[in-house]
Amino acid sequence: MIRFPGIAPAVLARAAVVALLATGLPTTEALASGKTGNSYSTFGSKLKPKRGEPAGCLAGSLGRSVGPGNNGMYFAAELRLTSADEADQSNPEIASVRWTEGALDHRSKLVDGTEVRDAFVICLRPGKYVFQGLHLTQGTMGLTLPQPYKIPVEVVVGKTFYIGSFITYLPTQSDDCGTRPGLMRVLVRDNATADRAAIEALHQASGNELVIAIPDYSGYQPTLYSCMSGNARDGV
Repeated sequence: MIRFPGIAPAVLARAAVVALLATGLPTTEALASGKTGNSYSTFGSKLKPKRGEPAGCLAGSLGRSVGPGNNGMYFAAELRLTSADEADQSNPEIASVRWTEGALDHRSKLVDGTEVRDAFVICLRPGKYVFQGLHLTQGTMGLTLPQPYKIPVEVVVGKTFYIGSFITYLPTQSDDCGTRPGLMRVLVRDNATADRAAIEALHQASGNELVIAIPDYSGYQPTLYSCMSGNARDGV
């Protein structure tokens, strides 16, 4: 069963990216390590279901390229979601999925060529949500992609919707999706088959039907690319 809602991000300053990459020595230990976790913007967030309440889930994977130009500094990628009702508010409640990489993190469970990633599952109260944006951190520097994406996703009781695999590439790294190096960017792939076992092992969505429901991420270049068949797509 395949469904396709709608989702996506926007623009980064080249100077800020250069600042992000200015320090750090190459290592091999941190390059294949990572872990994911969920967080909510406020204590008792309205988005987080209480024990026993009906809930649905979103799933996928987060990670980065470990190709040339990578370094051993702490790195994090955070995918942020909010209720569709609060999407236009200046300070909406946020539910987020965060992938961190560092010397103390375990080795990533999913490796494809020069990409490493870990699965995530986040369960929310049923309703309409938006993929609000991405926040990237390297070392002590953090960057939030400046334009909210506001890509709609739905959370349905008893379902776990697979929304994609999000891989960060540095400005110096090339990829197989046809994008142009020069900016930090996130490629979204359909890795549902490879990610399935790792998603099911997380148990948060135990018993739910896993449904491929990848939104349309095209149209958010140059920082978010839909790469579903090995080619960069925009408006397809």
